[in-house]
Amino acid sequence: MLISHRHKYEHEKQITQCPSDHIVPSQQLTSESSPFNHPFQDIFLPPEILQRICSLYFSTLIPLELTTVNATQMLHLQTALPLSIALSIPYDIYYANAMFSLSSCAPVWLLPWQVRKCIRRVRIAHERKSGKTPDWVYILDKALPCLTEIVFVVELIGLGAMVMEGWCECVKKSMKDAIASRKKGGVSLKVECGLWGFEEWIGKERMDASGEEDFD
Repeated sequence: MLISHRHKYEHEKQITQCPSDHIVPSQQLTSESSPFNHPFQDIFLPPEILQRICSLYFSTLIPLELTTVNATQMLHLQTALPLSIALSIPYDIYYANAMFSLSSCAPVWLLPWQVRKCIRRVRIAHERKSGKTPDWVYILDKALPCLTEIVFVVELIGLGAMVMEGWCECVKKSMKDAIASRKKGGVSLKVECGLWGFEEWIGKERMDASGEEDFD
């Protein structure tokens, strides 16, 4: 009996002394947290599986605001991924899956052409100003020719429903004209205006972020 009690005590002592360095509270797991904690880095994964995991991770990150400062930086190396993993995967996987936010068209033209061809998803902060607003459809078509998802976050406070619907129809028509020149594929066009919004696929067959046809 004494031996069994002693063994029980030693077992409980070991449990209480177990390190908890790798235990991450669930409330701390956000889209900015990396799924690659220390133990995971030591596990070998085939490149295609690692790339798939990274693709899913990049797609869950909060939109990154592109500015004239960061547009020339290597953004694919600035996520929460360990640098060793970020360097081991093609950079285009990051740009094809991450969502980028734009409030000005200036940063777009500062991006290297190799990067601009990879970007698939953008959010545009479109505000009604007294001055001339950028022709976003034209800019996106010329600067980011491989987009598959465009979200317009519109601030048209004080405008009536007819004006809003008219603006949306103009955007859709312009987008259809731009997409018509593509040999294949299209764009998921979304508009968010407060509680109102819509989504419409414009173009030919739907394609995923990797450029493969999606027949779902």
